[in-house]
Amino acid sequence: TEDRYGKLPQGTGYLFDRVEVALLAGKKGISQVWLREGKLVFSYEKGVIPSQEEMKELLRLPLPVEFSQGERLEINSPLNEVDGKKWIEKAKNILQRWK
Repeated sequence: TEDRYGKLPQGTGYLFDRVEVALLAGKKGISQVWLREGKLVFSYEKGVIPSQEEMKELLRLPLPVEFSQGERLEINSPLNEVDGKKWIEKAKNILQRWK
């Protein structure tokens, strides 16, 4: 990708993807999205519980999910490939399809 000043630095696309994931997640009350032990983790803000309709939409997606409840609700989805760029693309894809 290029702008009027020339070619963008290599990590810029990844940074834009991270920001897009944060914005999409924030609309759902998710405060953090990250990779932990080969799993994509969506962590809700403390005290936030998704609506029944949001949970139904999540369960309609063709991906395995695990739930854990501690101080915050977390939704985990195991990944086959763990790579710096692939996991953020997968997170973005899930959040875009998760209405």
